[in-house]
Amino acid sequence: MDRPQSEKLNAPSDFVTTPAQRRGAGLGCIPTVPSTTSDPWLAVAQFQQEILELRRENHRILLQYRDNRAVRLSVDREELGVELSRCRAELTQSQNEQETLRKKLADLQRQRVTERESWQTELHSSRQEAECLKGEVQEQSLRLGEHMRRERELQQHLDDMTSKHQTQLQHLNESHSTEVASLNQTIGDLQNRLSKSTLEVSSLKGCLEDTSSERDELRDQLSQLKNNLASQSETLQNLRNYIATLAAERGAEDQLSDKVKRLEKEKEALQLSVELLNVRVKSVNDILAIQEKELGEQYDTVLKGGSKSTHLLRLWREKVFALLVQLRSRDTQLRAEQRQLHNMVYALEEEVEGLRSQNSVLKNSLQDRTAQLELQVLQTQAVQQELSSAIEQKDKLKQKNQTLETSLSTITETIHRLSAVCEERAGLMNSALSHLSGLGQRLIFATKRLDTVHGLLVRREALRKVQQATKPPGHDPSESCINDLKAQVALLSEERDKLAQELKKTPELIHNALSDLQQQRDREVGRLTEALAQSREELEKCEAGRVQAHTQCEQLEGTITELRTEALHLQQHSARVLQERLSEVEKTCTKQLRDLESQLNTARREHTKTV
Repeated sequence: MDRPQSEKLNAPSDFVTTPAQRRGAGLGCIPTVPSTTSDPWLAVAQFQQEILELRRENHRILLQYRDNRAVRLSVDREELGVELSRCRAELTQSQNEQETLRKKLADLQRQRVTERESWQTELHSSRQEAECLKGEVQEQSLRLGEHMRRERELQQHLDDMTSKHQTQLQHLNESHSTEVASLNQTIGDLQNRLSKSTLEVSSLKGCLEDTSSERDELRDQLSQLKNNLASQSETLQNLRNYIATLAAERGAEDQLSDKVKRLEKEKEALQLSVELLNVRVKSVNDILAIQEKELGEQYDTVLKGGSKSTHLLRLWREKVFALLVQLRSRDTQLRAEQRQLHNMVYALEEEVEGLRSQNSVLKNSLQDRTAQLELQVLQTQAVQQELSSAIEQKDKLKQKNQTLETSLSTITETIHRLSAVCEERAGLMNSALSHLSGLGQRLIFATKRLDTVHGLLVRREALRKVQQATKPPGHDPSESCINDLKAQVALLSEERDKLAQELKKTPELIHNALSDLQQQRDREVGRLTEALAQSREELEKCEAGRVQAHTQCEQLEGTITELRTEALHLQQHSARVLQERLSEVEKTCTKQLRDLESQLNTARREHTKTV
């Protein structure tokens, strides 16, 4: 089938066996071979017309050469016998070749049918895969919608959590600031009370010193009275200071001012009484000096038996003895009071030390709480950073979802395009098969036409030989016709070769196109599966991050509640301790005030007694 037609068909010169030529043989009409692109029915009409022309020419030739027909019948018969045998051999060869061509065409048709069936099955499978891909794309779109809904819910939950967390942080900061202010205020109050207690201790020490100096100065009555006045003035000043501080704490300034006024009046009265006592003491001293002088002058007479002087001396001695006894009792009482004051000062110092230690403990606890609150602030900042990172990851996931949606849209477009291309290829296959069937019909018609042309050529060659035999030697007008026939035969063979090559190339092209489409579809499916796997992994990571953030928020809420309870307990404990200390200090102050009042009353009584 691959050999050119020129190797299978005999040239017109092969039919020439004798040099005899006949005049006027080249006047016949040479049939034109239509091209492969002409209509076969038009070619049949042309061949019928040529056959009619040949019949007319044969009839004319028979009429023209009827006279010498009998002469050349024998020669013509021999030549025609040889030519007929040769033509029969060529016809058998051409029939064999036609049979082989028909078998090859049948094989090609069967092969095309099988290929068409395989391509149809592949097209059906590709359509099924395209439908599966469409289903997967729809499922993926539903999953993406669900994922977007979950992301929106997660975003809303995160926003709620962040707002709640910020409000809790604000409340914590406010509570922390209030607690710090209250603790600072309590520390300031404790420091003020500590300074007040130190002042009270110093005042008590001054009182002790005053009492000790008063004890030393009581030996002399006048100096004792002066020291009593000084101590009373100092005690009054201390009482004023103490009453002022106590009035600031209790809010009873009016009562204390009245009391201070009363004490000032009493002080003025005491000063007047002291002045009167000084006058009386001076007078008594003068009297005593006069009496001693009289006693010295009258000592002798007194020894001798003066009853008046002895009685006066006895009374004086009794008075001095009573004063000495009273002085001794006052000394013992002052010593006991001094011991009591020392014990009180020691207790107050211990209390001050305890308050200082408690103050240091409160400061340390306050520093600890501030450090814990700072740690909580750092943890909240870390949680906020994690929330911002989660929001960034959510934005990235949104972008990836958008890219996946765009890729899915492009994939759906490519699938539609592939389906359109497959349908187009199927149409091309159908058109190719129809074209193949048309080519087979054309090939059969061409073989039949070649048979008719061969018969006509044989007949015309025979006529030409008869004409050459009768014609004298000269110019051969049939060579141009022979060349034209050769050119037409070459064109037919080239067209046949081109058709055979096209028949060979079409299945390869279709197979290559289908393989390219299959590879492209496999690549798209692989890329889609990878994108789906990646999106699932990212979704799982986002879900894990959300769960972790939720657990951290719950832990932070637990720690915040614990800190609130601890701060409340600490505040209650500090308030209770401060209340206890205030009550104890008030008790001690009232006790000291009572003691001072009792001492003042005793001093007044003694003063009145001495007067």
